[in-house]
Amino acid sequence: MLASSLAGLPPTLLVLAGLDPLAAQGEAYAERLASEGVPVVVKRYPGQMHGFVSHAKLLRRAYDAIDDVAEALRANG
Repeated sequence: MLASSLAGLPPTLLVLAGLDPLAAQGEAYAERLASEGVPVVVKRYPGQMHGFVSHAKLLRRAYDAIDDVAEALRANG
């Protein structure tokens, strides 16, 4: 967010956990990327905590996020 420009960054997928204290910053980052012409998709996971993806053995929603990331990589890779 401190960069003078975000233009030219690659297409971006932002994974935002609903119970993440950084969720508002993620939303602001997505808005800034979009305003500078960067294709951005925001996937929100209500009820999930920061770092939920690293707990896939315990949290089913982590697998959903991993699948979304893999799909984005296939589409933009």
